[in-house]
Amino acid sequence: MEKYKDIILNDNNYITKSKELIKVNDRTSLIEQKFLLCIASNVEQSDSKNTLYTIYINDFRQFLKTKSKSYYHKFYEMCNELQEKYFVMNGVEQSFRFKWFSEAHYNYQEGSVTIKLSPFVREHLCSSNTNGVRYKTMNIKFLRSTYSIKLYEILKLNEKERECSFTLDELKERLGLINKYPSWINFKQKVLDRAQTEITQKTDISFEYVPLKRGRKMSEIKFTISSKNPSAEVNLKEKTNLDEIKSRPQDEASLKSFNRNKIRDHIQSETNFLSNDLNNWLKYGEDKVKAAIQMLDIKKHISANLENLLISEFIEEQNSDKMLLKNEFSFELILKVKAIDKFQKFMSFEEANELWGRKKDKIISELGLYI
Repeated sequence: MEKYKDIILNDNNYITKSKELIKVNDRTSLIEQKFLLCIASNVEQSDSKNTLYTIYINDFRQFLKTKSKSYYHKFYEMCNELQEKYFVMNGVEQSFRFKWFSEAHYNYQEGSVTIKLSPFVREHLCSSNTNGVRYKTMNIKFLRSTYSIKLYEILKLNEKERECSFTLDELKERLGLINKYPSWINFKQKVLDRAQTEITQKTDISFEYVPLKRGRKMSEIKFTISSKNPSAEVNLKEKTNLDEIKSRPQDEASLKSFNRNKIRDHIQSETNFLSNDLNNWLKYGEDKVKAAIQMLDIKKHISANLENLLISEFIEEQNSDKMLLKNEFSFELILKVKAIDKFQKFMSFEEANELWGRKKDKIISELGLYI
């Protein structure tokens, strides 16, 4: 039985790939790579082999930080090309050709694509093999070169060993650069040096490399990998802040006068905190809890004002077309498409669709006053 799963694009999603999949020789573009990795970041071992993954185009566009108006058309073109593209895994005695998708469905009305992974790809994305890699999506999100992403994964695969070596031809094959950059200087400047700058600035590792020669010919490139692991420092800061909060003296009179039940109900209605979490939180004192409530109220106020502003602007914009709308049999559908398109500039497709559902009567009613 088929199961459907929406792709959620989050910087903290983990991408897991087997060693074999990283070694695959492919010639994907930067956008194609990021598209495939966004899907990979949502694949879990618990997913059924019949799981269908739906990715919304606007979510992916926001992930890439692009404002192109023709992006929907380009997205569908990219999916078509990927569906036709074969990837090659070269072995010692044989090679293996495969596709990422076994099927793809284009949902034009909702602006999404639903895909089913090929069995081979799914197996190598769900692999529990410790020889693979696991990293957060944020590490590839801002890389601007296809070579940077590929080299990042290759080095990440060797992060524990802290070093690795490749012949020049082997490295070019792994990066999909066979028959490109025949000059070592060009390869060094346009591929390795650029990737080194990007990977060092934007990911959780950095590296140095040394070219090794045999006579006058370049024979091998040796990489030295360094991990950037801020987790220990972050945990130390969190512990220090928590200890500071716990050690603050509390005014017993103010604690008695402050209505715990009221505060608990308010926070629980605005957040996903469980009762036990709230009881523990309340131990840290009135000031901390009041500050949290104020933050929640401000967030709610800003959200409400944004909605009202969007609705008002949209109604004003549609007034110029009121006679055309009045003569259209499907004016409500036309309004819906226009409204969601406007709202999506500030929120996801799902949020825009939900906002239209809540406010459509108000919009139609107020436009009716002017018709």
